[in-house]
Amino acid sequence: MHRFLTKDFLSGLLFVGFGAAALWFGRHLAMGTAVRMGPGYVPHMLAYIMIGLGLIISVVALVSANAEAADMPKWKPITLVTIGIFCFALLFERMGLLPALVVLILIASLGGEEFNLLEVISNMAVLALLSILVFWVGLRMNIGIFYVGSTDVGAIVLEPVRSGIYALFDLLSGLFQFIGSIFGGR
Repeated sequence: MHRFLTKDFLSGLLFVGFGAAALWFGRHLAMGTAVRMGPGYVPHMLAYIMIGLGLIISVVALVSANAEAADMPKWKPITLVTIGIFCFALLFERMGLLPALVVLILIASLGGEEFNLLEVISNMAVLALLSILVFWVGLRMNIGIFYVGSTDVGAIVLEPVRSGIYALFDLLSGLFQFIGSIFGGR
């Protein structure tokens, strides 16, 4: 077995490649200093850490006696997940979050060794619920949920739910402020 075709060596090179790509794409960002960080400071530092770790992993893999050979890539999952992400990107603006997520999960699930329709449907439901809660309700992102024509029917239907959640949070916040004021808080 050739030392350059081991899992550890190749993964180390992958780290180095991602770190170098991050440095390349972030080259226009101002670094700043550790005290007054610019927008490029953290990405550059993370890229340097990735490159350093990648070099360490690769060197250790070259000198290690118990190296494990790399397997051939499995093209079916790679291809189907990539197609799923591409379809998500195309559908997200045109149809909204829910249809785009359904298509992404369905296509990506076809790339696995086993396909269980019940598991896929439950994944769709859970991920759709979590995505709506995190992005639309929690982060208040202005994203379409489900478009029919040019109308976001999903947002119209779910707006009372979002308003109710915000009202509940406001109520809880007021309650905690009241309890804090009782015990000497500000």
